[in-house]
Amino acid sequence: MKNVTLIVFIFIFCFLNFLPGANDVVIRNFVSDNELIIPGKDILTVSFDLESRNGVVVLLVISKENGEMVKSINAGLLKDGIHNIQWDGKDTVGKLVKDGEYNCRVKYFEFVEPESKVFAKFWPDFKDVTSWWKPFANENLKITETGTYNTSSTTQVTTNGVVTSAGTISSNGVTTSANTSITTTNYSVTYGNTLRKYTGQCISNGPEYTSIFAIDCYKREIIQFDLDGNKIKVIKKNLEDGTEIYPVSLKCSDSNAIWLSDLKNFQLIEIDETWRKNNTIGKFGNEDGKFLQPNSFTIDKFGNFYVADGKQRKIHKFNSDGDFLLKFGNYGSGADEFSKISSIDCDSFGNLYILDIGNFKIMKFDSEGKFIKKWGRYSTGTDGFSTLTSLHVTTEDLLFILGKKIYIYDLDGNRLHSWELKDENSSRKYSPEYISVFPDRTLYVGCPWDSKIIRCAAPYTITEDEFAVVAVTVKRPKK
Repeated sequence: MKNVTLIVFIFIFCFLNFLPGANDVVIRNFVSDNELIIPGKDILTVSFDLESRNGVVVLLVISKENGEMVKSINAGLLKDGIHNIQWDGKDTVGKLVKDGEYNCRVKYFEFVEPESKVFAKFWPDFKDVTSWWKPFANENLKITETGTYNTSSTTQVTTNGVVTSAGTISSNGVTTSANTSITTTNYSVTYGNTLRKYTGQCISNGPEYTSIFAIDCYKREIIQFDLDGNKIKVIKKNLEDGTEIYPVSLKCSDSNAIWLSDLKNFQLIEIDETWRKNNTIGKFGNEDGKFLQPNSFTIDKFGNFYVADGKQRKIHKFNSDGDFLLKFGNYGSGADEFSKISSIDCDSFGNLYILDIGNFKIMKFDSEGKFIKKWGRYSTGTDGFSTLTSLHVTTEDLLFILGKKIYIYDLDGNRLHSWELKDENSSRKYSPEYISVFPDRTLYVGCPWDSKIIRCAAPYTITEDEFAVVAVTVKRPKK
């Protein structure tokens, strides 16, 4: 009897272990309804049979023969059954693709709530509320600079205006006539006691993803950590060449150049490996290529710079040599209007994503400033945001949005996943504000209110089914 019981137990154990697991995914019968489509006329339909116990987020990825991605179509969370995904022959910005051979393949995401650990602690301890708030009341922390700049008279300007908080020009003075040809404007810029969302802190990867940079705007410090959380370098208020700075954001380009946006000198500054000024873009002013509040910027894969001016409510674009190319945006809530720009980033296609925390919107533009789409709204429910802080586009073209939670979106604005960032040893929830996602999908999350940088394991896996591929030819008919 004991032997029979043992055999039954072994059989049940083996049977349960060979059943598809909670995360096992099987895709079968992956086919398209056509091998040739005419762009702008035909719709390609790809069908497949999915087996997944809990469901997975499925993407149909269209790419050229050389592997260059053209478009990624999010089918959402799919479970067991037969599914169809359609492609209209357009790329990620809505343009018809050129004639040629394309591959359609499936990728699917499986999301988890990642493990998180404290990576570094360098902001004031949140528990000591009194000392944490002292910098805001300390008048000695203010820095004031005065000077003059010339403006054309196509718009009214304010003479003898006083900038009372990081680019906010008061109406103290005389407003000149709009017909005046050239106006010399006196300005006084005072730093300190500024709006937190205009400055705050910043997290960015270092060259070749071998370190982490953090900016503490209240202390005017740039801190570089190694990947074990040890401080490598601390720059306080001045670069090594003596240049005084008020850093608010920092980016590392694909060529491993380090750039920061500086509210002291109203420009972007490139710093070399010795932490000296190497190059600059922009200066104070309201004309093309000049800034009142360059609080966020990004660099695309072509080396172009996009700088968000929080006071002008405009985006300035420069080429890799720092030459001004164009600008767009105005104050408001329309298609190409902004209220409070918090952060910007770009995808591998060169499209720009702008987080407007004043309008609770994420806005998407092409590389020439043409509006593509926007999404988001204020809501305490699951379909909106009650808090927004920053955004980040990963090397895999996923869009991370930070607010009350950490949200993951595809490039078309479809929410793929979200979770609350919690303490590793308790149920305490962190307030994420800044993030850098490494190529291995490790997250470094800045939480200023909690005085910490949190490192999280990869929150998702991406699987590409090597058998779920179909080829399609795109060809326009001869006239």
